[in-house]
Amino acid sequence: MQFARFHSIVLTAFGALLLMLQAYMIFASRAVAQRPMPDETSTTESKAPVSSGHVFIYLPGVVGLAMAGLGACGVVQRQRELIAHADAEEELARHYTANYGRQ
Repeated sequence: MQFARFHSIVLTAFGALLLMLQAYMIFASRAVAQRPMPDETSTTESKAPVSSGHVFIYLPGVVGLAMAGLGACGVVQRQRELIAHADAEEELARHYTANYGRQ
């Protein structure tokens, strides 16, 4: 059943894409926060606190991690099914060969 394997791979790839988006968002927000404003002088008494951002800024990373995990689990599960099916066919073929040789 290639359908499940394909979707597991796509799910893993989409999760990785979301994780890369999350990394970009984090690094871009840190770069903006560290860059001084052009009109800002070093004699300012206090700097405005940098907002911690919304909780939703981490949403792509969380969803991406979940998707990548589910996709990886799907690939592993499908691979185990394929190995078990191949072992069962091999055992069945060995059984038929053994019985056919006795007759």
